[in-house]
This record gives sequence, C-alpha cells and structure tokens, in this order.
Amino acid sequence: GRKRVPNEVQQELKSLPKTEFCSMWEVDNKERPRYWSDDKNPPTYDFWTPSALELRTDRWVAKSMVERAEREIPANASEEDKNTLLNDIQEECLVEQDDQLQRARKVNWFAHGNMMDILPDPLREKVRLDVFEDLHILERQQIRAILNDWVPEKYRLEDAPDMRKMAIESPKHRLAFLDAISKIESQMDGEAATPEKKT
Repeated sequence: GRKRVPNEVQQELKSLPKTEFCSMWEVDNKERPRYWSDDKNPPTYDFWTPSALELRTDRWVAKSMVERAEREIPANASEEDKNTLLNDIQEECLVEQDDQLQRARKVNWFAHGNMMDILPDPLREKVRLDVFEDLHILERQQIRAILNDWVPEKYRLEDAPDMRKMAIESPKHRLAFLDAISKIESQMDGEAATPEKKT
C-alpha cells in the first residue's frame, strides 16, 4: 500500500488509546476480580487473603524460633548439629501454627454452616429459603458481621490491612516509587554510556 506521510503517522498515533503502564502489583490487583465471584464481599469461610491471625502467628513463629534457639542450641555445637536442631525447632513451631489456624478455620466453618441457629429473624428465614451466595450484597454483609461477632475474637479470620495496596494507591507513595525508578534508570543509562576501561 501507499507509504504514510509523517503527518498521517502522527494522526494515527494520536487516535490510539492511551497506554497506562502499571507495576506487577497493580496488574495483579486489577486481574483479581476476574477470578473472585465477589471481590468486595467474600464468604465468611474464605481465608484466601492473609488474615490478621495468620500474620500474628507468623510473627509468633519467628519470635519463638529465636527464643528457643538461644535456649536449646548449645554454643559449642557443630554447624551441622545447629542446623539440625534449628530445623527441628522450626518444624515444631510451624506445626503449632498450623494447628492454631486449622482450629480458627473450623470455628468459622462451624459458624457459616450453622448460621440458621445463629442469625436472628428475618435473616434466618432468608438463609433458610435462599442460598447465601444468592442473597443481596447488603444482606450478606450484615450476615458476615453477625457471624464474625459470634466467633470468639482469637478465632476471627479478619483480613489484614494490605500495606502494599495502600502504598500503591497513595499518590505520595506512588510518586516516591516512580522517582526511585527514574533514579535507577538514569544510573543505568550513565553506566551504559561510560566506556569500559581496558585492563
């Protein structure tokens, strides 16, 4: 076909949709609702996102490992013995953490499976007649709040605040993020432009 003149090329470029470049975290955050049936209102028993309890037990595992390692590993032990003892301590801590999380999940499953005995009317009647996922979003939020209050506090699987998402959605943190990228980019450009010295 006929070769486009520069003015036509510029006009074509202007008509193209704007391309917005995102970090991998932003892309993942935008893709997530495609795979979640209800992104803003997951069921009570959904523990895919990290819960505050899970993060709390993670910190407990790290603290317990350090305390037990200082107390139980002899100072004169060989490197191999130290590694073996440290692995044993870590395994025991992880087993105890998994036991706590499983107990919390079972309590939340119990609450969700017995919501007819926990909820007051008229929510009890709506749950009896309809599937929980088919109810209105406001009713589901109300049910989740009631069941969450019924579950003892130490077993609640409340979502932990997502600090990465909060940072990426903050204009201040986003500018700092882009500024750091531009600094690294200029540094790399400077290194690429500098001729390599022959030895």
